[in-house]
Amino acid sequence: MLRKRLLLALSALVILLLGVGTAGLLLLRSASTEFDSKLKQSTMLLNAEKRLRVVTSNVNTRYVAPLGFPFPEGGRVPDRRPFDDQAKDMREAVQMLSRSSSGPRAEETVEHLSAACEDYISLYDDFFSHYPKEQPERAAMIQNVSRLTGKITDYSETAGLLYEEQLAGTTSNLKARSLDSTLFVFSLMVLGVVIAVLIYFHLARAIVDPVVSLAHSIQEVKRGNFELSLPEPVVHNELSSLIPAFNEMALELRQRRREMDERLMHTNLQNRAVLTAIPAPVFVLNEDASIDQLNPAAEVFQARLGVSGRLPATLMPVLEDCIRHKRNFLPDDIREAALFRIDEEEHYYLPRIFRFSAEKGEGVWWAVLLMDVTRFRWLDEMKTNLLATVSHEIKTPLTGIRMVLHLLLEGRTGGLTPIQQNMVGSARDDCERLLVTLKRLLDLVRVESGASQLQLRPVDLTESAERARQLFATVAEQRGCEIKIESEERLPPVSGDSVRLDEVIQNLLSNALKHGPADQPVVIRLVARPDGRFVRLSVIDRGSGVPEELRGRIFDKFFRGPDPKTDGVGLGLSISREIVLAHEGRIGLLDNQDGLTEFHVDLPIARNLETYE
Repeated sequence: MLRKRLLLALSALVILLLGVGTAGLLLLRSASTEFDSKLKQSTMLLNAEKRLRVVTSNVNTRYVAPLGFPFPEGGRVPDRRPFDDQAKDMREAVQMLSRSSSGPRAEETVEHLSAACEDYISLYDDFFSHYPKEQPERAAMIQNVSRLTGKITDYSETAGLLYEEQLAGTTSNLKARSLDSTLFVFSLMVLGVVIAVLIYFHLARAIVDPVVSLAHSIQEVKRGNFELSLPEPVVHNELSSLIPAFNEMALELRQRRREMDERLMHTNLQNRAVLTAIPAPVFVLNEDASIDQLNPAAEVFQARLGVSGRLPATLMPVLEDCIRHKRNFLPDDIREAALFRIDEEEHYYLPRIFRFSAEKGEGVWWAVLLMDVTRFRWLDEMKTNLLATVSHEIKTPLTGIRMVLHLLLEGRTGGLTPIQQNMVGSARDDCERLLVTLKRLLDLVRVESGASQLQLRPVDLTESAERARQLFATVAEQRGCEIKIESEERLPPVSGDSVRLDEVIQNLLSNALKHGPADQPVVIRLVARPDGRFVRLSVIDRGSGVPEELRGRIFDKFFRGPDPKTDGVGLGLSISREIVLAHEGRIGLLDNQDGLTEFHVDLPIARNLETYE
């Protein structure tokens, strides 16, 4: 019943709208067609009138203008063919004006214009049959042509004015018809609005009121009141079928809510079991750094530290930095472990912080995993101490051996045969290389152990690069290489130890000169990174690069490239890496592209310069 009434009402409204639209389109089409026809006709007539004046002007210019000068001896009569073409155009224009003229004034004007054009053409016929050569004949011809041209021009302008008046009259008629059409369409629109209002009030009781009641019930369900049920309808129509459907939906929601609660409890138990199975302390925190969940190991850890309900204060700065920059903290170096004193013993825990969220991004949490690396830290310190002790113990007697070898070569103990001198020289060179290796080992030990304290100051990397270029100028000259420095203008200073940074640049530049081809430049490039936090220093050469399978090992201790001709012990890049990491920077190798090998170092920009003063 409700559907039938709604269909009838909408059908009446649609028929009315179609009638209004059809009437408007027909009226618009009729007016547009008439206006286009009149406009096209008037445009053609005005163009014909202008053609007459253009034709007479062209003919007079071609044939009459030369009559003002005496006829030269041996002169020729002008060619008649262009005139015949112009005369044909003139007659066609007059015929067009004659066919389209309406009203006594227009017909009379066109008749006079046609007669003047025929006289004009006849005059030129006489002109070509008896071409005037004497000056009086030529003057008479000019006078007659001017007279007839003036008549044609006057009649043409009169005809043009009459056609413009016709066009203005047509426009006025079209405006009047347009106004009548507008009033007609407006009346139909008002009638449509009245019918639409009647349909609205008629259907409001049958449709709107039940829908409002249903919307109120849906809001109750939205608030969690799944126990709500609507009473059975008294009047049966299409909307009354919504009430049983709504009651079934509420029942289904009640069941799904119970299932969801059970699934959530099961998931919570699974998460708890997973966290319990992890032996390391795990903290799950909210965005505001408040604890959301702990595993048993974390609870024991808090109890042993005497901290409850929060993350240990030692880890808070790292967590706050991760939350602020929305990035994970996943260190691999055990030297970044945090020290905790538990039961009067030192324990080192390496924090690993990462961010995770729900599948649709609703809700963000942070997980803090504390890995006990106390034993690894102890082994690392043992290794470092062992290297330092052995290197120092070897260096002392090796210095004495070096001195003895130098004395032998200088002949302080007597002369040597060539073979003896060659053998002692080789021993001295091996001794020097061993001393360099020991020095680098001791430097590496000092950097790893933190004994080499950094003197942080604002450092101009351009000056450091220039010092490295001057230091290796002789080596570069011997290899026929040029060391270029490419730097941005106003490069910001970095925060670092100038002595240690010079060592990094010198190591990279030394490798580039060793492995790069002769007669090819080595470039030191300095640019500020787009993130505004680092300055990148790159050392670029055109060497063969590092094979892909070895790129993951180039910063390992004692690693050397596949080229057997180069010397070294493989500690330069390892020491450089430790120095850069101590500066909170980054070091790496870009893939070999276009024959270029690029080692790059990113160093943090010095922010508060006054703190260094």
